[in-house]
This record gives sequence, C-alpha cells and structure tokens, in this order.
Amino acid sequence: MNLPAKILFATTYLLIMLGVACAPTPTATPVPPSPTAIPPTVPPVLPTATPMPLAFNFPKGATWTYQGVVQWDDKGKAQKQTLTWKMQIVDKIERSDGIVGYVMKGHPSDLAFYTVDKQPGDYLYLAKANRVYEVTLIDTKPIERVKAKNDALTDLLVDDNLVFDFPLAANKKFGSAQFVADPSGMNVWVITNAQPATLSGIKGITPSNATEYVLEFKTNPDRQTVYHVPNVGTTRFVYHHNGTLSEVDVKLIEYNPSGTASVAPTGPCELVASKELTAYTRPSTQAAVFGKVAASERLPVGGMTADGWIGFDPGVAQAANIGPFRFRWVQKNDAVKLEGACDKVATIASLSPTACFQMFMDATKIYSAANKSSAVIVTAKPEDYAQVIAANDKWLHLDLNVGSLKQAKQGWIDRADVNFNGPCDKLPVAK
Repeated sequence: MNLPAKILFATTYLLIMLGVACAPTPTATPVPPSPTAIPPTVPPVLPTATPMPLAFNFPKGATWTYQGVVQWDDKGKAQKQTLTWKMQIVDKIERSDGIVGYVMKGHPSDLAFYTVDKQPGDYLYLAKANRVYEVTLIDTKPIERVKAKNDALTDLLVDDNLVFDFPLAANKKFGSAQFVADPSGMNVWVITNAQPATLSGIKGITPSNATEYVLEFKTNPDRQTVYHVPNVGTTRFVYHHNGTLSEVDVKLIEYNPSGTASVAPTGPCELVASKELTAYTRPSTQAAVFGKVAASERLPVGGMTADGWIGFDPGVAQAANIGPFRFRWVQKNDAVKLEGACDKVATIASLSPTACFQMFMDATKIYSAANKSSAVIVTAKPEDYAQVIAANDKWLHLDLNVGSLKQAKQGWIDRADVNFNGPCDKLPVAK
C-alpha cells in the first residue's frame, strides 16, 4: 500500500532503533533422516522457525532516550526548545514461524510538528529474518493479528511496508519497488554514507569503534535523516520540513536494555570544562565577553536556556544584578560536561545581547500609562525583569512580554525605581 508522506515519516524508521544485525540470516538446511530412528520414506525434518539475528533480539522494556533541539510554529510564532524524548518496547511477540512483533511507545518522529501537549505515539513493527516491516497502528487489530498463530500476515509482509533490509551498505535503497527503481531517490530509504563512530557520551553503552550508517527518506514536503549503528539503534534523528517550520535534531543520550529506571544523579549541578571556554555576560556570542573558564574548572550551574546556554555564578560581587543577570554564560558543546542533579536547574528565557533590562529589587507597581493615577497592570516581584524600550527623566517605558513577566502589554514605572542592566545609555526618549 502507498502511505501519505506524513504517516510514513512518523512510523517508517522507528525500526532503526531496534538495531538489526548487518549480516543476513543463514539459510536453514534440511536435517537428514536418521538411518536408525527414521525410516527412509520419511521426508527430512525442517526447522519451524528461521533464527533471528542476535542483534535484533532486544528485550521487552528496552528504552532509548534522546535529547536535542526542536523548532516549531505556534500560531505564526517560531518556537525553539531543547527536549528529551523516550522510546520503549512495551511488548514483544515471538511467533513459531520466525516473525517477531515489536509494540513500541514513543519515537523521535513524534517531535515533528511538535506541540506542547504532544504525547508519545504507538508503533508496531514486524521483523522476519533480515527484513523489517512497518504496520500502521490505527487501532489494536494489527497487534491481535500478530498474536494469532494461524494468521500468516502475508498482506503485511510486503515490499510497500518494508522499512529495513539488511545488511546495510552505502548507496543501498530499500522500500516500495516502484520507488527503488526511480533514480530520483525520492520516497525511498537511501543509505547515503557509512562513517566511523565511537559512541562516546551515550549512557549505558561502552564506547567502541563502530560503523554509523546515514539514511535519508526524502519527499516533496520534507526530509528525514537517521544515523544508525547496528546493535545499538538510531544514534541521531533529524527532520526538516520545506514549508511550515518544523525542525528536529535529537541524539541518543542513553540506552537501557532492561527498561528499569536508572539512578538519578544527586548533588548540586556543576559545569566541568575539559578545555578553556569563553564566558559571556549574556547567553549569546554577540554579548560582551566576561572572561575565560579554565580547563578542569568546576562551576556551580544556576540556570540554562532552551537553546543550549549554561549560566553559572562567577563568585564575584555584582552590585545590584539579580536573577539571570547574576550569571555568566558558556555555550554547551563537547568540551562542557554537566555533573549532579542538573535536571532540576531552572530553564531561563534567552536574554537578548543588545537589550536594556530593568531588574526589580523590590515589589514595584507597573502602570498602564506614564501617570500614577492610571491602572496598575501588574506588580513586579523582587528578581522580576523586563525590557526597557524608552525612557525620560521621570518614567521608564517597558515591554512586559520580554522578560520574566510574560504579559503581551507595555507598561510604565517611576524613574526612581530604575535598576538597569545592559546597553541602556542610548535609549529612545519616552513620550
């Protein structure tokens, strides 16, 4: 059957996670009759099941955890956030005919066209020898069929449903026969590269030399790229849509074959630098440079942004700086390691390197106009902050949507309450 591209992308490549072995299953040979126990007229005894490749034999409960940056459109406004997503084998159905069904919960493809209420999807895959097939899971009927011993599933094990054909090799194509024959390489899986990988930094996996295969599935509206290591699964998943904003780039950070919860890290979150790093006054390379973080230096982490900046307390006097303005910032990269309970660190809205901010030291009334008889929009709390867009000798004009208050309004505060941070000496004159 031919599936729409949007359905295909959300389901077809999950099988990659299961890490099918790169060697085809040996062909079974008949067992010759015994001259003493079986009469010569009895036909040879054949095995009832084709042995599965060992690398495909993942247990029920196995879990893959991914983390990375997701971008999406929310009512015309671009959104960007670092997210963690999991995939787990919730059921494994082993049949006597050699077919194994895997019922899965969650996959990185769920993150395409992300919404804040997105939930992990349900998936079903059938593995037979060195081939893997995807079955659209609208309801539980396909799962019930897999459990039925007398259902040969012949209508499901067809080329149109093929999503993996091992062994892997560069330039190999697999999928629907009509698209495999098409030289355009569209609507079919294409292995575009085979490259070395060390698997370092993935919890639960011992670093070793391995081959990582890069697979692409392109349609007119979108493109999926999957980085796959046999015996491990997908190590990276990338999605790009050519029209509406939808971008996904997540990497495998942990593999747990047992599915049991790993021990959560404890202690304060600390940044450890493996080489010298540049620290900035705000989370941007366009901000002023604060100084250098020496190799092997450990610093307490106080906040992180969704786009990969880590804020630390520099341990120096900072006068009236409050909240995120106390921090100095380094960009997360391979030279940055986080230790301790960093999942409990607050996520901070990114701070423009060119904006002037008002930092509130005390409870402060914000008015709807430059007049204390006007309505009070909100009372800012200590450590709140908002962008200053104009000023005069009596009033500051604020954008309350930029900062901690998150109100789609503009407001005014008395100039006597001023507490600036940033480039504030050339503000427009408020009228």
